[in-house]
Amino acid sequence: MVRPRSLFSRLYLRPLKMAILAMLGALFLVCLQMALLQVRLVEAQGTLDVCQGCTYESIQEAVDAADPGDTIRVAQGVYTENLVITKSLTLLGGFESTGWTRDIDLYETTIDGNRSGSVISVTNGCSTTIDGFTITNGATDFGGGIYVSGSVVTVTNNMIEHNITWFTREAITITEPLLAGDTVVSGTCDPNLVDSLYVWDVTTDQYLASDDAEPEGTFSICIWQPLVAGHLIAVFGAYGYDEAIVQPSSGVSGEASCQVAGIEEAHERRFFADPSERRGEPDRLSADLDQGSDLSLRGGGIYLLDSTAVITGNEIVSNTARDFGGGICAEGSTVTITGNDVISNSSGRVFPIWWYWGYGGGVAIADCPEFSVTDNYVSENKMMLGGGGVYISNSVGSLVGNEIRANGTGDAREAVTFGGGVYVANCSPLIQGNEIISNMLGTNESPAQYCGLGGGLFLLGSSSLVTGNTISGNRVVLGATFQEDAQGGGIFAGEKRGGSPYSCASSWLPGTGEVWPVITGNRIDNNGVEGAPLWPNKGVGGGVSAWKVSVSLLENEIMANSAGFWAGGVSILSWGYAGREYTAVVSGNQVTGNRSSAGEQLGAYGGLLVGATTATIESNLIAGNEGFLAGGMYVVGTPAIVQNNDIVGNKSDGVGGLLAGDDLTQVFINGNRVVGNEGLIGGIDLMEGSFVVTGNQVMSNTGEFAGGIATEPLGVQVSMDSNEVVANHSSGTAGGILISPDTIFTLTNNIIADNGAEELGGGICISDSQGSLVNNTIAQNEEGAGEGIYINGTAKATILNNIIVSHTYGIYNAGSGSSDVTYNDVWGNSVGDYYGMTPGVGEISADPMFVDLPNWDYHLCPHSPAANAGHPNEALAPPLDIDGDPRPFGGRVDMGADEVPFDLGISKTVDPESALPGGPVTYTIRLSNGGTESLSGLVVTDRVPVNASFSWVLDEGWLTGDHVRWEGVTVDSGESIELRWGATVTDDLLVDEVVNESYGVLSSELPEAVMGEAVRTPLLRRQWRYPLAMKNGLQ
Repeated sequence: MVRPRSLFSRLYLRPLKMAILAMLGALFLVCLQMALLQVRLVEAQGTLDVCQGCTYESIQEAVDAADPGDTIRVAQGVYTENLVITKSLTLLGGFESTGWTRDIDLYETTIDGNRSGSVISVTNGCSTTIDGFTITNGATDFGGGIYVSGSVVTVTNNMIEHNITWFTREAITITEPLLAGDTVVSGTCDPNLVDSLYVWDVTTDQYLASDDAEPEGTFSICIWQPLVAGHLIAVFGAYGYDEAIVQPSSGVSGEASCQVAGIEEAHERRFFADPSERRGEPDRLSADLDQGSDLSLRGGGIYLLDSTAVITGNEIVSNTARDFGGGICAEGSTVTITGNDVISNSSGRVFPIWWYWGYGGGVAIADCPEFSVTDNYVSENKMMLGGGGVYISNSVGSLVGNEIRANGTGDAREAVTFGGGVYVANCSPLIQGNEIISNMLGTNESPAQYCGLGGGLFLLGSSSLVTGNTISGNRVVLGATFQEDAQGGGIFAGEKRGGSPYSCASSWLPGTGEVWPVITGNRIDNNGVEGAPLWPNKGVGGGVSAWKVSVSLLENEIMANSAGFWAGGVSILSWGYAGREYTAVVSGNQVTGNRSSAGEQLGAYGGLLVGATTATIESNLIAGNEGFLAGGMYVVGTPAIVQNNDIVGNKSDGVGGLLAGDDLTQVFINGNRVVGNEGLIGGIDLMEGSFVVTGNQVMSNTGEFAGGIATEPLGVQVSMDSNEVVANHSSGTAGGILISPDTIFTLTNNIIADNGAEELGGGICISDSQGSLVNNTIAQNEEGAGEGIYINGTAKATILNNIIVSHTYGIYNAGSGSSDVTYNDVWGNSVGDYYGMTPGVGEISADPMFVDLPNWDYHLCPHSPAANAGHPNEALAPPLDIDGDPRPFGGRVDMGADEVPFDLGISKTVDPESALPGGPVTYTIRLSNGGTESLSGLVVTDRVPVNASFSWVLDEGWLTGDHVRWEGVTVDSGESIELRWGATVTDDLLVDEVVNESYGVLSSELPEAVMGEAVRTPLLRRQWRYPLAMKNGLQ
């Protein structure tokens, strides 16, 4: 029996159950909707696959279907597409389509742009990764391979090849191979804008034909070269700045001389059909460089505009841009380019070839607020105008650790070219640790026509730090133009161009002097700048050239570079521009083995040419260089400071070592070693201007007119002080120093010794000039003619306080001038002390007693007869001697270059004054300082006599060998000290006395010796004495 439902159940329970069921159903629907939404959310960050037979068989379909953040995987194959990406995506290529295994080398994925625009365009502020594709055959105005505007992109592990940004509207395809003369290309053009027409093979970048006849709206041109099936051809107007000027037809016209052939329109190659179709990007590059056209075509492989990009691990090969960045062009972007191979790209090398197109064959960086180009291999890229490998302008960043090799102009006959490897303009990036090798501007067969600057690196308006790079084997070859329009085989630096961006160095304007690149710690070797074979004597600065710009050149190795005209090693020419201040600092460099030559004929300057408003050239090694006018260095400037350099082993038909001077020059030549150079003048030639020559060692140089130092007959004013001019040789006149006519000279404190001249003037030759020789040491210049001083013509000289010894003639006057000769020591001259003159007061003739004559130590011993023998008026002598010691010291001035620097007396006594054999003796050495300054650091030695043996020593002395020695001895001014030691006389019946020869006193800072005289101790003879007991017994 079924119990009937209660009223409560009927009225309340059933509706409640229904409500609960409804709620559960609603909850289920909500959960289902949430699950479906979650699925959709996962799909929004999901993966879309592209392959034949997949849901998406084209990449663009997947791009259109994808949500922001999705990843699109693309299987191997060729996809003929022009992708447009406006959302944030990751595109990955290199998959096989079954298991979706990825290997980008094995499963090549190619996107072919079919020359119909950019292969990939990324815009709309999205963030996109492009990884693992071959991107090819794009053609447009900006970014043939990849175009990025206002977006963030990572481009990695791609092959980007054979893309182009090109100046044309349409092209036509050859469908059958055609023989020369078979084809007529016809079309239309604007006769108001075109005066000649050219036909170009787009596929191979080869010129085919031209028609110089002015067209009348239509044209028809025979192509007299074979054509290959599949090649694209295009037609250009010679002044075709508007892309709509020339429109080739889709067919051919038949003429009697040309057979109608199979040319068909493949499809319309609408790179940009009319100006309204252009992307309308700002033309900042053109504005920065004063380019005339507003149709600059950029970024054959990749173009970045106002974007952020990381480009890494790609191969960017054989792309072309008409104007900027054959491989990559980044404009207004923050970009990192690292670890890529950028090879065989080109800029400007498309037809028509105009020499004002083509920057950055490999990479172009412009207006970028931040960039880094690091660890890339940039090779065999070509350009027409500037930056075969890398172009950088108006940007902030760094070029670090790249190999930039074999870029440049190639075999095209460019008119003006800059920066075969790297071009930097109007910015100062860090350039560090790169290998910039074998880049070129021009070749012997196809030289640069009018200008070639910077075979390796070109700096314009740049204060870059260039450090730690290897810049090697770069070359500039120039055609028929000015010599200075080919500069900087390795590096060129300048500040400001002339009125045109295409002007060359000879017409450049002076800048402000504020631009100042620093080139430090680089190896710059085997670079060259020269003229083509028909014009060999061209080229300035084989290693480095700085033109109208301040520069610092520090601690570089500059070796084995060459120039056809000036400066095989370094040329710095920023001199003589009114109102402009340029500074050159050249310090710590090794400038070796450079050559300035034109074939077999030497050029002007071998190692270093410096002309700047202010120049400092210090602590360089300048060795083994060769040049026609100067082998080592040529310097001009006001002032120019040349100090502490080693100028060694250079050769020239002119000046072997250092040539200095110009009409306004003031040059200070201090502390240099000028050794072993060869030329007409061996060591130093002072050409024109004012000179101070101080503290140099001029040794072993060889010349025909002068061995050591010479002045030119051009109104030179020179002061020479404290130089060592030693062992130089001349096959003609002046072994040591030649003073040419019209020179005003002052020679003080110099040592002029062991020089030789075969004709006349072994030491000094003076002709038709006026000046003074005061406190010089002139010794042993006796080889050949052998005169110490030879005076000729109307020369007049004041000869005062000199030591002139060991010549054939001491002073030989062969002219009509009268000289004042007083207070000199003229001694030991084999033929005569004087000829043609009468000596004045104060002259002596005595051995000056040099410290070590065989070893060229021409300091005076304190007891020299030349000491305190100079002119009583000390104001006539220089205040310091060759060592910087004050003059006079303790009386009158000394003769010669050396002033004995202290008044130290020495005496020695022995006790007892006579001794028995076998008995003891005590020696006391007394040192007395009669000078005004304390003497410290003295070394005192005394020799143990032959007939005595050492016993003891006091005052912290010790025995060393057969000498007793004290070191660090101090004797205060006006004081005396005593040093003692003892010996025992040997028992030798044959000896009558013991002789103690003093070995003297040395200063630890100075080479002078103070010698004491020998002390003699007589020995008492033994007498027979009876024993005391015997004596007493006898009493």
